[in-house]
This record gives sequence, C-alpha cells and structure tokens, in this order.
Amino acid sequence: MKVNQVILVLLCSILFSINSSYAQKKVEWTETTEVTLESFKGTSPEMVEDNVQQYLFSCTWQFNFQMANIQFAFSKNFNKYVEAFYYPNQSWIEEGELTKDLLLMANLDFDITELFARKFRKAIYEKKKVDSSVNMMNTISEEINYEHVNYRAKIESELRATDNIEEVVAKYDKEVNEGIQSLNEFCKTCKPQKKKRKKKRKG
Repeated sequence: MKVNQVILVLLCSILFSINSSYAQKKVEWTETTEVTLESFKGTSPEMVEDNVQQYLFSCTWQFNFQMANIQFAFSKNFNKYVEAFYYPNQSWIEEGELTKDLLLMANLDFDITELFARKFRKAIYEKKKVDSSVNMMNTISEEINYEHVNYRAKIESELRATDNIEEVVAKYDKEVNEGIQSLNEFCKTCKPQKKKRKKKRKG
C-alpha cells in the first residue's frame, strides 16, 4: 500500500516564546525516547469511514528563556533554553494496517525536530554577540524554521511516491541521526567548546 493512501497529519511547528507561562504535559527528546502507540493520548476528531489511515503527531521545538538584559548580553550558550518535545494529549492515531509505518514516520519526525533544535542552538551560539538584541532570535528562528519545513516537505514527497515506506524512512533516519551526532555539542545539556584563536606569526 502506498503512503499516499495515508493522510500525513504531522504537526511539527516551531514555537518561539520568551517568558512563556503556558504549560502542558510534554515529553522531551532524548537519545532513548521512542514514539509508541502509548505516545498518542489525544482523541481523534470524528471522521467519515474510509480506507485512509490518519494520525497527528504534535512535536515541536521551542526557545524559551527568562533572564535580565545584562545576563542576556553576556550569555553565549543558550542550549538549555531550546527544547525539542511532543505533546501526547494533542497527538492521536488511527490503528490499522499501516500503524507500524506511521510509528516509524513519527519517530523520524521527532528526530528531525531535535536535529533542527540543535541547528538553532548552533546558530545562536555562532551569531550571538554582546551587543545583540533579543530580536536576532526571531531572525534565526525564521531561517531554521524555513529549512526545517523544506526538509520535511522533501521527505513527505518521497513517502507519497513510494511503495516501500521503511526504505525511505531508513534512509532519512540514518541521515538525520548522523546530523544529530555531528551537532553533539549542541544537545540541550551540552556546553560547546570555545574555538582556540590562532596566534599570529611574528615577522
């Protein structure tokens, strides 16, 4: 069965918030976190009966910090303020013939969310200066969001055109996890190493 017989209702948006007080139950990304049927706690909307299997996986990455202006000015590492997670109570799935494939895609999408969270952390670390304003974060988030959306669109296009969902997912799972490992300094709890300045040669 081709994946175009499945409605892909993945919801992975970027939430950019500062001093956010909005909270609900969420599950953060870790190297061992696995998306299973138990991850989908939400109730699916009423839909007409057909042969289309649908699901929604509500995952996102979010930048959320609270600090004084002076602290912001002299901070360089913002890794801990960027979270990749999903909302179980907003995620739902219809069980059926393609359940296994849908779970594979949801796990891939969660890893993609962490990949772009790390790209965002890296971009902040490299571009943030002492005199930078908070508004620079909006510009960076828009750039990473654009890249994120286009990357997922490419994958979904391949999934819709294939009879072998597992093959496509496996290809991108390898690519995404290699990307995550290449950005290992930009996990949520990591501290990037400062680059050593090259000494100028005399004479």
